[in-house]
Amino acid sequence: MLGVILALAVSLLRLGALRLKARGELPAATPYTAMLREVGSGILYTAVLVDGARILGWDRHAPGVPMISKRLIELPNGLKTDVDDFAKLRSTIKDASSVVPFRYHLDPGSSCMEPLALGVKLPPHVLRTKGNFLNYRAARIKDERNGRVQWFALDYGCAMIDSEIALGGGIVSKKNLVSLAGGEPSELLFDVS
Repeated sequence: MLGVILALAVSLLRLGALRLKARGELPAATPYTAMLREVGSGILYTAVLVDGARILGWDRHAPGVPMISKRLIELPNGLKTDVDDFAKLRSTIKDASSVVPFRYHLDPGSSCMEPLALGVKLPPHVLRTKGNFLNYRAARIKDERNGRVQWFALDYGCAMIDSEIALGGGIVSKKNLVSLAGGEPSELLFDVS
């Protein structure tokens, strides 16, 4: 039942967002699906719909680490569903503080330096360079708080295509692009049944 309700909510939000966008009242996210390999631990993926809904997924399968397959589905209305596919667990909350459509989406027109949502503040960061990276037009951004360096694909809604951050003690977390596809993500990623 929850799956049917969530699917209906996604469809209604998408239609509403498309109508508002057509009238020039809302920005539109560039839909994409990006998959990155986190060196040493597994696969991370992000999928974004034109209405601003997004999925963050983790498939971890490193030696000595319990297998994990989780998805966090975030809708623009603040509805968040955490799906654990191995344990067959689902939990949904309404987060009133996050009812800001496009709050997590960066604007390619600003070289991924500004959010699509108005009034949202980003952590201090600087544009290091723009150019071709992995055959994508991309911007390299450094987070001034923690030193994380990320590359974002400008023609794919600022999809992250590479990331590196020093965690301390000589440990460095690296994420490298496996695949990037433009267009609406598969509806199966949003399935919670």
